[in-house]
Amino acid sequence: MRSAHEVGTVTWFHLLTPAQTTGLLLEGLDVVAGRVLPQDEATFADADAARAAFGHPAPSAEAGQFVDYLLLPDDLPVLDVAVLEVGGGELAPTRVPSGASYWRLEADGSRHLISHFDTPAFGWRNMRGPVWPTSDVGLRARWRDLDVIAAFEDGTDDVHLVARASVDEDPPDGFEWTKTRVSRRTVPAGECELYERVSLVVHDGAPGRVVDVTDGIATLMLERPVEGSRELAPGWHDLRLPESELADVLTRDVLRSA
Repeated sequence: MRSAHEVGTVTWFHLLTPAQTTGLLLEGLDVVAGRVLPQDEATFADADAARAAFGHPAPSAEAGQFVDYLLLPDDLPVLDVAVLEVGGGELAPTRVPSGASYWRLEADGSRHLISHFDTPAFGWRNMRGPVWPTSDVGLRARWRDLDVIAAFEDGTDDVHLVARASVDEDPPDGFEWTKTRVSRRTVPAGECELYERVSLVVHDGAPGRVVDVTDGIATLMLERPVEGSRELAPGWHDLRLPESELADVLTRDVLRSA
């Protein structure tokens, strides 16, 4: 296997499961992981062809016959894709990159743009979820006395720092509110130490990762089901539990270069 950056800049096609679609539309889901294909190879004639290529089951009679997918730009230093020699690759869990777009592929082969991801400070445009950026996957930055979410955006060499506030807490100095309890400030990338936090966990015997901790509630991405979890995608079982119940967590920082 080799990394995506060894084969040049690409835009990745990532097919969503119905559960991921629901999470994105209604819950502001901003975590992405799993199988991807280069966009120029994802020339599927219709929704059934896309499902077959990714091994997704056919929809039930009550469900829509469409499929939804993301286009993930890889021109910013935030994606880690292990590219397989047989084609396609495996995207490590991360936050959706700035500039990603959300599309629908219909049963007749037509495609429609639904939304785009406008940095973690704003999230998915025109969605109904809380659009609260996840804390424990994706790029972060240490800047002065802060340790916050970070994001790049096409067209600028600066980095956006995104702070999440507690209820009734003011934003850090120089940060401006972008939505409820979320604020942003843009600074030169050279002033920051950029890194990703990798928090590995074993819960009820199932290995996985901590992807978010908000208001004392941890969200886990587990490789197999446990009591109380829901399956978002193959090998991705979502579980919410009090942070105080977390055990067997191994956390390390992976430095990233701008």
